[in-house]
Amino acid sequence: MPTTLPPGPPLPSVAQLFLWLYRPARFFEACHARYGDLFTMRLPGNAPRVMLARHEEIRAVFTGDAASLHAGAANALVAPLVGPRSVLILDGPAHQRQRRLLLSLFNGRNAARQGETMRALTEAMIQALPVEVELDLAPALQALTLRIIVVTIFGVEDPSRVQALASLLTALLEQAKSPLLLVPVLQRDLGPLTPWRGFQRLNADLDAALRPLIAQRRDAPGDDLLSQLVTATDERGQPLSAGQIRDDLVTLLVAGHETTASALAWTLSLVLGDAEIRARAEAELEEVVGQAPLEVHHLDSLVWLGACIDEAMRLSPVLAHVGRLLTAPMPLGAYTLPAGVMVVPNIYLAHRDPRLYPEPDRYEPRRFLARPPSPHAYLPFGGGARRCVGMTFALQEMKIVLGTLLQRAPLTARPGPRPSVRRRGVVWAPAGGVRVRRSSASMPLKPGS
Repeated sequence: MPTTLPPGPPLPSVAQLFLWLYRPARFFEACHARYGDLFTMRLPGNAPRVMLARHEEIRAVFTGDAASLHAGAANALVAPLVGPRSVLILDGPAHQRQRRLLLSLFNGRNAARQGETMRALTEAMIQALPVEVELDLAPALQALTLRIIVVTIFGVEDPSRVQALASLLTALLEQAKSPLLLVPVLQRDLGPLTPWRGFQRLNADLDAALRPLIAQRRDAPGDDLLSQLVTATDERGQPLSAGQIRDDLVTLLVAGHETTASALAWTLSLVLGDAEIRARAEAELEEVVGQAPLEVHHLDSLVWLGACIDEAMRLSPVLAHVGRLLTAPMPLGAYTLPAGVMVVPNIYLAHRDPRLYPEPDRYEPRRFLARPPSPHAYLPFGGGARRCVGMTFALQEMKIVLGTLLQRAPLTARPGPRPSVRRRGVVWAPAGGVRVRRSSASMPLKPGS
């Protein structure tokens, strides 16, 4: 059968690039409405992207032969940030080795050990919030998730060192959030005032800050994740190179911070915006936790809180799509796609399929109280062999942060329409942040707790 591509918008590739960068949700919805569940986008200097909105085709991609579906090649846009040895960029056996290693770091024991740190840092953030002042909570969530991942990975007890690392990462990610840096032709140094020059400088500063920490853990390992990483060995019993460790660290720092902060921002805006949903979450917290500190052993019993998070990630996924570059022709739906094309499960559209999610634009956590959806129809962490290695860690963190905020901080959301999408690099965040007012001092812990 000859290879073919689904139809797509006839706009010039530069116009499609603009819409993909600055109006992505509307662009995807318009293409889906006009062309159906498979449509082709074309961006300057990139392979054609065949967007998939239906779970049947998404399943075919996630269960297909990884030898002909290269996710690393599809992620090349983020290689300048995470490095060429990142698990996000690698394919084949090299990817499988790194994935197994990182999964071993995010096991249940390590995640449980970090629960108290997550709660304590959330409590500290709450104490720092002003009272009776309207503010955007999104920057505080960004700072919180960054501190959590820095302390988790480095086990850094010196507050000044934690702050120095957090400040450096914040500056780098602020530089990297510009949608323009996703355009390959702009990933070049055109002078001292260009974004790429500043991005390269900050990347070099981060490398310089990480090198002594890596060397220190090699000489005197501790019980943090960095120590586990530097003492790990490959299948030949050889330690990881400094370059591999650096790329793994940056991948964990970026993926474990920006995405979680944006997911929390979406969830809070939705929960605080619905009095009934919020009241049920607070009642569950009172029943399960009471006035004691929220701990890891409470989490499995916080079923409604978990459903609130799951439904927020369905309605407002922070990663709107994932890609695979075809190295061989692939039949998909009514088409046979040629090699060199990128197939792109569109998470945003798949999560709005009315055949699976009635009233898809409605925020309804009850969807997740019954039978869980198919992993090919609900994919906020990606899918298949490339699903996010930090998923369990992220879900635990979100439950602890959200639960502690609802338990300790009496926040009132500014009334208004649901936020639109704003890009922060590859991440989708709520435009305008999360506008709230803390109406009184934090609720006290139960005496003796």
